[in-house]
Parts: sequence; structure tokens; C-alpha cells
Amino acid sequence: MRRAIILLTAFFLLSIALIPPTFAQEGNTVTVVSLGANIRSGPSTSTTILGSVPAHAVLPVTGQSGTGWWRVESAYGTGWISNRVAAFRGDINSVPVVTEPSGVFVPDIVTVVAANGPAKVYSTPNYSSFVTTIIPTGGSATVIGQTEDGNWYQVIAAGGSGFVNVGTVVHRGDLSSIPFVGDPGPTFRGPTVQLNTTQNVVNDAGQIIGQLPAGATLPIIGRNADNTKWMVIPDGVGIGWINVANVSIAGSAEGVPLRGAEGVAGPAFDSAAHATLTIISDRKLLYNTNAYSVVMLDARRGEEIGIIGRSPDGLWLKTIIRSNVVWAVFSGITFNGDMAALPITDDTPQPDNHIIANAYKLNVRSGPGPEYTILAVVDGGTKLTTTGVSADRVWWRVEGDFGVGWVRTRYILFRGDVSMIPVVSEPLGEIASAIAVSQYATKYYADPNAVTELGTLPSNGEYEITGVNSEWTMFQIDTPYGRVWVKRAHVYFRGFYEVVPVIG
Repeated sequence: MRRAIILLTAFFLLSIALIPPTFAQEGNTVTVVSLGANIRSGPSTSTTILGSVPAHAVLPVTGQSGTGWWRVESAYGTGWISNRVAAFRGDINSVPVVTEPSGVFVPDIVTVVAANGPAKVYSTPNYSSFVTTIIPTGGSATVIGQTEDGNWYQVIAAGGSGFVNVGTVVHRGDLSSIPFVGDPGPTFRGPTVQLNTTQNVVNDAGQIIGQLPAGATLPIIGRNADNTKWMVIPDGVGIGWINVANVSIAGSAEGVPLRGAEGVAGPAFDSAAHATLTIISDRKLLYNTNAYSVVMLDARRGEEIGIIGRSPDGLWLKTIIRSNVVWAVFSGITFNGDMAALPITDDTPQPDNHIIANAYKLNVRSGPGPEYTILAVVDGGTKLTTTGVSADRVWWRVEGDFGVGWVRTRYILFRGDVSMIPVVSEPLGEIASAIAVSQYATKYYADPNAVTELGTLPSNGEYEITGVNSEWTMFQIDTPYGRVWVKRAHVYFRGFYEVVPVIG
């Protein structure tokens, strides 16, 4: 009995311990329901900010503005908080409407916030211009102008001034007071280059026609075959070429049109760093020189990387970073060195574009259609190299021991990069003849209207059809007995009716 009393007492005490505690709450309060809230000196967003309080903060309420603001007491003294970010608790009828403190009003300041990731600030309202600074995620900048097309804000950020695209930020404030501004400098369709050393400008014959100082910035209007030279138009000089050496590029060299066919062989590849690059804007480094290869590493702004080679077209740089060998596209970098001194290397795996026969037996035809002659019959599972596809993508051009032929899409499986398969129409082989097969002894006639037969064809004979009568009841065929007629219903037809001419 005593043991039972002890157990009941213990259970009662445990039950009391499990009841959640309650806290007495006196007076009127507000609780911050956003991630944080500003306490202002007056009941308006145009007044100064006294300080900020975190989410779930509870503040005593001593008054209301009647316009959507609560007067509260906080660590910053008496201030105001918007009812949009705070939930009231208490007796609202007991909260007096007050006007003090009215706060200190500040001029309307419009800002932008990089709410969805880092926002790049460009020297001009154009993606091809240089990046002057980057507003970090959550960071802000003051808006001092806007372009008339509504696409760019002119801003002053912590790292410098320039233009930020409206799609990369959200604005705070009234834009009606912000003046419209024009483009402060030239804008270019293609990328721009900034020279980090003095450069000679030469003509197509290699003769010096001018010189550009370090720091000169101008558009790139062309490149040669391996991206070791860029075509530019300096003021007062005319069209010429500069070496790709010790330069910074805003934009991508991939967008520069090819103007010259010649290139430089470069030294033999030796895995040593022959130049370096400095990252201007964050990017991905890839295993291979194409946009679909697996991403290996991130490269951050300001990071310096050794360069051990270049692709044959010079648009990709083979680099070594943190003991990893990866490729970087020639875009948004400062290149320190001479492109012509980099060895050419191409280790991009070539795509193995092929088809697999997905039928028990697959006909390979001489043209893209069932009416073409059969070149070969391959077994299911056979792998064939493919070099083209018909415009309607119903037939694939393949190669094998039979030469070049065509197979139908519905009977194959494709493996490889379909974007690299060109649309082709050749070769067009021989159209297959229509054949009449005499499955049993078949009578033949002199003409389609004859009643009396001339003779009988043996069974299992195959004869080329050379015509059909207008009623499609009789076939004209070639036989050892000459060109004769047989009843269509008495033979087995093989081929395509479209190739049979109507006679009579």
C-alpha cells in the first residue's frame, strides 16, 4: 500500500513538471512578427532609425498614431514601430492616440538591395562594360539616377559607383524623385578590353600604325583563329590588331567575330604554367571545354590561377587551381602573360555519336525512305556510326561495311550528342522496283482486257512490275516470256504502289 502511495505521488509531481510554464503579461504590447524591425524616431518611414529589434521581440506600447504606428519603449528609448511588422496584444481601447515624439525627418533616399544574390555594378549601363564593384547578397546601394528605358539604376555602392540592372536588385523608396541619366560612355555590342601595358597597334601586314597606353579601354571587333590577336579601332589610328597580352576583358571572347584565319602554333605542352589569370567575376571551372561538361570548381573574384595551355581556338584556357587541372572560358578575366606563348592542347573527348539497331533485323536502305533499295540487313544490337539525319528526323544516315546508308528512327536507339548531328539529304540511292510474286501457278495474258490466257507462270516466281491498268486490277510484268499481264489478285505485291506507273 505504501509503495502504491509513493508511485502515485511521484506520478502527480511528474505531471506537474510537464505542464508548460506560463508567464504573466501586463499592459499593452506588440510582438515583432517579421525577421526584424526598425524603431524610428517618428511615425513615418521618412524619420530616422533609432535602432533595430529582432524577430519575436516584445515591446511595451504607450500610444498609437492612428495612422498605422505604435509608440513603444525599447532599448533605444521611446520610438515608433509600424503595425505591418508588429502584432498588438492587449486592450486597444486603452491605447491613446498621440503625436509625440514626432521624430526627425530625413530626405527621401532611394536604395537598391541585392536580395537574390550578388549584384554586379557596371561602369556603363551595358553588360559589356567593366564591372566596377559587386553588391553582396543583402547589401545595398544609394540610387542617384535611372536610365530612360527603365533597365538600369545609377548607384553609389561601398566598392564604387556605376550602373546596376533592375532585374538583379529590388528598390526601396520613391523613384519619382530620381533623375533620368544618359549613358556616360560608349556602349558596345561586343566585349571590351583594357590594356594593362603599353601596346603597339599593327595592320594586317604587321606594320606598326599606332600605340596605346596602359589603361586604354576600347571595344574588340574581331579576333584571329586562335584568339592570340584582337582587332580594335583606336581613335585616330584606324582598324588594327593588338596582341592578347596583359589585358583585362569585360564580356566573353566567344562573342567576338572571327576576322583572321592565321594563328600561332605555340610551344609544346609541358604542364607548366606559362601565364596567369585573375578572376574579375565569379565563374565555374569545368572539366572540358563545353558548357555541358561537369563543373569541378568555383573560382572567386580576385583569385589568381596559373595557365598551362589553351584550346585550339584560344577561347578556353587550361588552368591549374588548388592542384586541379580545369578549363576556364576566356571571359571576365585579367590575362597576365602572352597568349602566343601558351601551348595548344585539346583533351576534350570527342562525342561517340552512334545508333543501335533496336529490332530483330534492321534494313539499311540507300535513301531516306522505305521506297529505296536495301543495302544490308543488320542484326538487332548492331552499333553503327551516324553522320546525319533527314530534315523530318525520320531517317538517320549511318556508315558501315555496306558503305553509307539510311535507317528508320522507329527501329533504332540514338547515343551521343544529338545537337552535333547535321541535317542531310545525301546520298539518295536507287528506288526499289515493285515486285509481283507468283506464290502458285499464275495465268498471264497478252493485255489487261484479254480473256484467253497465253500461258502459266511457275510458282514462287518474282517479276518486276512495269505498270498497272487504270482500274488497278491487272499488273504488267517483265518475264522470260516477254512483257505480259497478270491479275493483281493472283500475285503477292512487294514494294510501293507510288512507283508503279498507270498504263492506259
